[in-house]
Amino acid sequence: MEQDSLTIGSMAAGFERGLEGLLDLLDETERHDPFVIGYRSALPDGQTWDPLPDVEHVASLSAAAEARLEGTGKARELLRLGYEAALLDGIGVPKAVPVHDAWRMGWRAAHVALAPAAWKKGVGPCLREAEAEKILGGGAPAALAKGGELIALQGPAHTALYPAWQFTEDGVHPLVGYILRAFERFDVRNDLTLAAWMNTPVKPERAYSPADLLTEGKEEALMELVMEASERWGQ
Repeated sequence: MEQDSLTIGSMAAGFERGLEGLLDLLDETERHDPFVIGYRSALPDGQTWDPLPDVEHVASLSAAAEARLEGTGKARELLRLGYEAALLDGIGVPKAVPVHDAWRMGWRAAHVALAPAAWKKGVGPCLREAEAEKILGGGAPAALAKGGELIALQGPAHTALYPAWQFTEDGVHPLVGYILRAFERFDVRNDLTLAAWMNTPVKPERAYSPADLLTEGKEEALMELVMEASERWGQ
């Protein structure tokens, strides 16, 4: 029991430290239940949470945690409480592992808990397969992605997600192919990296991103950035 207490304490400490580097993403959890997200992050690798192991139990723990926190806006504390509650319930607690390894398990769990928020913040809004097909008038976005004319990112359960900036009301923006080929020219195309770059402000002090330039029709300024970035990455 003492070993379990040390393991749980170390995992919880690692989880808390993992959250420290992700504080700017915590606002995303306010739209959901941070306690349940924390609870879920304690599941061992390879397990799913469908159905929930004990919905009523989790709900009661969540309500108790909410009451202790005296109001809303404390996502970080709810995430931690949820994770600790799952460990105390015996979920995800490894047997006979070094404390350092337990700490790393907790640190990794914090990143698992906030992975959806990190994804959304990094690449921005995305369309699902059916949404992209509708814009394309029934066309297959997967075929365009396979042909190098569209970015397709791997979503949950092996589904595809398509960054929304690639589309207009009538189909794929005509510059998307040029952008992708510019990065292929220097053999530096990585779809996830490129999607995040398109969604990142050009400089910290500026509010616009390459994707903003594309949707606002500032094509010359966008292509200058594309050429600069592709050449820089290819060096």
